[in-house]
Amino acid sequence: MPSGEDPGLYWLAPHGPAVKQGGSGSSRRGGRETNFVEGAGAGGQGDGPKGITEPAAAWSLRRAALQEIAHLRNSVLRPGEDKLALFAEDVSVDTIHLACFANDDLAGCATAFATPTPDWWPGLAPRSTWQVKAVATWPWARRKGCGRALMSGIASEVASLGGDALWCNSRISAIPFYLSLGFGEVGEEFFIPGVGPHRRMFKRLGKKGAGTGT
Repeated sequence: MPSGEDPGLYWLAPHGPAVKQGGSGSSRRGGRETNFVEGAGAGGQGDGPKGITEPAAAWSLRRAALQEIAHLRNSVLRPGEDKLALFAEDVSVDTIHLACFANDDLAGCATAFATPTPDWWPGLAPRSTWQVKAVATWPWARRKGCGRALMSGIASEVASLGGDALWCNSRISAIPFYLSLGFGEVGEEFFIPGVGPHRRMFKRLGKKGAGTGT
């Protein structure tokens, strides 16, 4: 995924070294374990670690500190700009910063935080709504399952905290990705200055983070 935001469903490890996985695997948090088939990515900017060439490659997920993902965020979401990709919600104690790795190389990141239910939400309002923001992956990690694993981790983590819905302001280029993960579109296209055109996307979460945009 170029930038924008990316969805899906999995579990993650707390702060600490990334949990390496091979093929299918599992990640632990708070004494629980959830298996997954593909996970989140890796690394530095360059070409990425060797062996990460197929969409089925295994990735590892864990919570990250903001400083760990700041360079990736800025490089992908604000390339060539002095403005930093930082948000007021980044420092909230409840905010989730999720990072994906391959062989200890940072590949991507995503952030989520609780919000009031948007007034545009279609149908019955969910109990607890979370916004997904600042999803970014290095070019070498795209179209290999990193973004999908990131959003899987976000969805599972949000569900574990009592959240039952996700939403985001998606860049137009990222809409097909969100649709493939069960998000729905709502409202008209709108423009965010300095970033470009967006659409609102939403997804209700079911058991263990599964969900639908309907």
